[in-house]
Formats: sequence, structure tokens, C-alpha cells
Amino acid sequence: MHILCIKMFYCHFLLISCAQYSLFYWVESLQSYNVGGWNYIDELHKFVDNGISDGNKFIDAVSGIVNRGCHNPPCASGGVDGAHERAQNFDKVLKVFDLIS
Repeated sequence: MHILCIKMFYCHFLLISCAQYSLFYWVESLQSYNVGGWNYIDELHKFVDNGISDGNKFIDAVSGIVNRGCHNPPCASGGVDGAHERAQNFDKVLKVFDLIS
């Protein structure tokens, strides 16, 4: 097999594997998160019901869960890596979907 084909297959396999893992993580760890009175599904409903406007409270909590394992960073394991950039990216996505201006 040509080396380019091998590289393409490998990269494609990694992308699929990462996507599957990400979806699994999202369902298993984030959607089921319910610690210390903070429940992901309940908080998501609050975020949407309140007009998708809470400063960065929701995305900061979600980033803390994904990056450090707690919803109220800084966590015992430290602050959220790239918290500011995560919040900016979240806002960009919300703007693309015309959910905020």
C-alpha cells in the first residue's frame, strides 16, 4: 500500500475514533453529571429557558467538568485550561446559530 494511503487511513481512523470517544464521553460523563446540587440537564434547561444569557456561568461550569472534573472551577486539580478561549468559542458557536447577537 502506498505510504500516502496508509497515512490517510490512519488519520481517518483517528478522527472517527476521536469523534466516537467524544460522543461517548459527552453522554457518559457530561450529560449524566450530577454533583453537589449541579445537574447538567437541569442547568442546560435553565440556560436555555433564561434566554441563553448568564455571562459565562454555564460554559465555565461545563468547561470545568470536561477539563477538571468539577462544575465550579478552580477545581482541586487546578483551573480550567483555556477558560477564556473556551468561553469565546462558545459565544462564536451561539452567534453562528443566531442564538445571541
